[in-house]
Amino acid sequence: PILEFDLSDLKVHFGDAAETIFVEIAPTFLEHSERDLNLLQAAVDQDQTEKIQKLSHSIKGAALSLGLKRLAVCLDSIEQKPGAPTVHESLASAQELWSAAANSIEALLSRLKPDSTSV
Repeated sequence: PILEFDLSDLKVHFGDAAETIFVEIAPTFLEHSERDLNLLQAAVDQDQTEKIQKLSHSIKGAALSLGLKRLAVCLDSIEQKPGAPTVHESLASAQELWSAAANSIEALLSRLKPDSTSV
């Protein structure tokens, strides 16, 4: 797969609480980042460089909070060069990485939720 999400980065910071924290924050990440990626697409289509920088920065930070480094690197390139001729390709890559991350996160959530609700 393009991306296999795991909890290793969260475990470094949160130890045994990583799974519980992940179950709480991952759905919000998915909802907000999907919305912001759609807004980012519109900003790119309209060549709104300031908005491109703000949105890519915001999504990048959220991605890093879950350890999604490849997605964050892709978004960083958009943030740093919002008017570059390659911004459309970079955004397409970010959307592909986000989609793969979302699928992996949703799969992990479905495995963790039954365990976390029985605690």
